[in-house]
Amino acid sequence: MECEYLNTIDSRKEEEVINLIRLFVMPTGNLVADKYVLENLSIQKKNGTDIANEYKYNEYIRRLSSKTQPNWEGLTWIIDLLPNNPTMAINVVEAYYVAHFWFLPDFRINGLLNTLTLIRAKYLDKTHPRDILLNLNPKEFEWLVEYLYINMDYETELTKDSYDGGIDIIAKKHEKGRKETVLVQCKRYTPNIGVGTVRSLLGVVASEKASKGVLVTSSAFSSSAKKMENNNPRIELINWSDLVMLLNKFCGSNWSSNLSRIFLKRHNK
Repeated sequence: MECEYLNTIDSRKEEEVINLIRLFVMPTGNLVADKYVLENLSIQKKNGTDIANEYKYNEYIRRLSSKTQPNWEGLTWIIDLLPNNPTMAINVVEAYYVAHFWFLPDFRINGLLNTLTLIRAKYLDKTHPRDILLNLNPKEFEWLVEYLYINMDYETELTKDSYDGGIDIIAKKHEKGRKETVLVQCKRYTPNIGVGTVRSLLGVVASEKASKGVLVTSSAFSSSAKKMENNNPRIELINWSDLVMLLNKFCGSNWSSNLSRIFLKRHNK
């Protein structure tokens, strides 16, 4: 992808980017290169290579040999995952790339790579002004962070105001091999967060025997706070720009347009 285009992608209309993705992504149909793959397989078979066994469960080879269906199942449907599920769209394209790399011509490989670049640039790296977070009240900020953890496949519980240690959200995973309890503290602040707040959170994590503590803020952290994070694997600090990146990744780049809906649904629980 041209750097000039990527540098201006925030100002590009979504329809334009979608149309470009549609051009790059693999459509359903056949490729000129398919006949060369078929010829090569025929030659190998004549030379005694057990092609049938080697590609026994390869769907592309099955379609290529059957001649009754398009050789390639397309990927244009990933557009339906945008803008709300960009990470899912990326996972699909990456899986398609891995499964078909050895049979795709270079221009189609480049098309898939360009698709990944466009999705990341438009939907994951999209910038949102910090004011969006600062304009939330503290309870709305907590709801937004909880919404993020729900979309990261955690079971969540908003604590009562009287909960000891200033913990706002308890996020849990129960899956074997990934079981964890995360204590989340939300700070809808403007000033930087200092090391004292981080130290207090670490104490709560230890006393509650939690997996780790996460401090999420609409501001940033002091250098001493970040140093403490680096020295303590049970502490994670998420500043406002980290939060925006995670919201883009797990909630879709249009999360800021959905704030009213998110808060109304949470309010009615």
